Amino acid sequence: MQPFQTLEVRWFKFGLIPDSTRRWFENDCPGEPIGAIEQRADLYFKTPGSDTVNLKLRSGRLELKWRSAFLGVGRWGEWEGNVERWLKWSYSDLGTDNLPLSDEGIWVKKRRSQRRYDSVACELTQLEAKGRCGWSIAFEMPETEDGDRDRFESVLRQIAQTHPSFSFNAEQSFSYVQWLQQMHILN
Repeated sequence: MQPFQTLEVRWFKFGLIPDSTRRWFENDCPGEPIGAIEQRADLYFKTPGSDTVNLKLRSGRLELKWRSAFLGVGRWGEWEGNVERWLKWSYSDLGTDNLPLSDEGIWVKKRRSQRRYDSVACELTQLEAKGRCGWSIAFEMPETEDGDRDRFESVLRQIAQTHPSFSFNAEQSFSYVQWLQQMHILN
C-alpha cells in the first residue's frame, strides 16, 4: 500500500474552544464546510520513545502516520507553527479482533468541524481524553508536486488574516502524540 503524503500544521490548547474561535470557524473562516460536525472516538497506541509516529484505531481502520520531515516554523500574520510533512497509511482489511486494544491505548473523544479552502482541509476539534479537555485547529494539504508548500503557506496566510484576534505560536504546534504526552495521558 502506497502512503499518502501531506503538509500539515496543527496547534493544541487546553480547555474548551473559545466561543470567538468557534464563531470565526463557522462563519468567517474561508472555504466551504465539509459535511456535518463529526463525533467519534479514536484509540491512540503508545509508541515509546517516538513523537514522530502516530498509530491509532479509527472507525475499524488501523491508521499509521509518520512525520517524515520537519520543514521549519512558518509565520502567517499572528500565527506561527511547525510545518511538517506526514506520510499516512490506512489498513481496513485487518482483523481488528486480533489487535491488542485494552492495555496499550488511550481513547480520545473528538467533535470535529471541517472546511476546505483551495485544496487545504481546515479542522477545528474539541478533544477529551481521560477526563481532560483540549482543542486543536489544524490545516492539511496533500503534497503531490513541487510548489505545493508555497501554495499551502499562501492559503494559511489568507486564512490567518480572517481571524480577528487570536494568535498561535510554535510552542503550541505539535502532533496528537505530543499532545497526549504533554497532557501526561500517553506516557
